[in-house]
Amino acid sequence: MSAPLELPSAPPASAPDPAPAPEAGADLPKSSLESSELVAPPIPSTLPLSPADTSPSPDVPLKADSASVGKIDSEVKQTAADSTMIQSKVRPRNAQSAGEVAARVGDEIITLNQLRKGVGQRLQGVDPSQPPSEEEVNMVAYSVLQELVERSIVIQEAKRELKKPEAYKMVMADADKSWRAEELDPLLRKYSATNEYELKQKLKEHGASLDEMRETYCRHHLSQSYMKAKIGPKMTVSLPEMREYYLEHLHDFDQPAQIVWREVVVDFDKCKSRTEARAKADALLGRLRRGEDFAKLAAAESHGPNRVKGGVWETSPGGYGVESVNAALESLPMGRISQVIEAPTSYHIVRVEKRRAAGPASFAEVEVQDKIKNTIFNEKIRNETSSFIAKLRKQTLVTTMFDTHQNDPATIQAGMPR
Repeated sequence: MSAPLELPSAPPASAPDPAPAPEAGADLPKSSLESSELVAPPIPSTLPLSPADTSPSPDVPLKADSASVGKIDSEVKQTAADSTMIQSKVRPRNAQSAGEVAARVGDEIITLNQLRKGVGQRLQGVDPSQPPSEEEVNMVAYSVLQELVERSIVIQEAKRELKKPEAYKMVMADADKSWRAEELDPLLRKYSATNEYELKQKLKEHGASLDEMRETYCRHHLSQSYMKAKIGPKMTVSLPEMREYYLEHLHDFDQPAQIVWREVVVDFDKCKSRTEARAKADALLGRLRRGEDFAKLAAAESHGPNRVKGGVWETSPGGYGVESVNAALESLPMGRISQVIEAPTSYHIVRVEKRRAAGPASFAEVEVQDKIKNTIFNEKIRNETSSFIAKLRKQTLVTTMFDTHQNDPATIQAGMPR
């Protein structure tokens, strides 16, 4: 069995989740869910794509770890490079086994139909002219099934803590509200549907179910709320941690030398004569030296390609296309306005705003600290989520179609060898 995967931050609204388990267990106070909202970045998604996003995905995972490959079921076969890559029916191992069951997870089951949909979404970006091999499809099926199993385990544990029906209804009502804002409205626009009924019909034509998409989203919302309540308090990143990471990965922040500067350009061919162009450049220089805002004047008067940005450039030393401007930028003190600089086809006025030497970016830069914080946070999310799910998994009976025959529930029920 592969290591637990981290939960995604946005639900794949396509592959339906297992049938809900009976509600049981202790209450999970409302405040524990609300206080668990994290300011840090979302948990990266690893589950199948939503059918609402029909664009092909370039990232089609077709590999599994060695342990996974060793447990591949030869009865899961490739049929085509489309959304039904898993054979529609798997031959039952004996008369007592449920041929449409892909996994049993505690009080829930995951069906082959759910697995097929998940695999179909995962393989959505595959080029039909180069379909994956049977082994590759099996690897994807194994990976998707493990993700569905882990989500089921978390949802069942969440429901055990949400004992009171009103608490469960409150969480699911919040999930439905998010669904309408994040998924339903974009789907209505995407399929040019005026209402939910019309959208259901259009999705049906594409082999999708709006009800299944909503159910999957809401159940995912429940799992995410529960996970945040459980691991949220541990998801802090301190300044000493960030500084230690920076020093250990100093070369990851190497940057080339850079100059940030602004310019006003007067093109000769946009004036009646070269003399007129020079007169305009001199007049603009006078206005700048009298204190006019450089960015506003560049936006209004410059002929340069970046005038809409206030004439700002970020270039490496010597990286501009006009040598006379490069020479001025190299020697001009920061904040000082240059003289009118003559070029072959234009006049230029420049001002250096910032210089940065080659080497690691400073730890004090906001972008650097944000990058470090996100990296450490995501690593903590992966570790805490993996540990938490592993603990739950030890407490949950799980059997799947990829298990060895010793663990096959059909064999166990029959009470005889395969």
